Amino acid sequence: MVSPTAIASRSASACEAQTNSWCERWQTATVAEQFEYEIWVDYGNGKAWDEGVRRSRLAS
Repeated sequence: MVSPTAIASRSASACEAQTNSWCERWQTATVAEQFEYEIWVDYGNGKAWDEGVRRSRLAS
């Protein structure tokens, strides 16, 4: 299993190359949300991750 720290590092690098909303969302995400994002980005779908984070926050 990949550690949250490794995920954050790899995602930060990807984020720096982007200027869109999922990047901004990632920067303010919790570690758990960043882990979920890593799963989404593996499918190339940052927009779906945005939606997943929004839904998880509404549910909590």
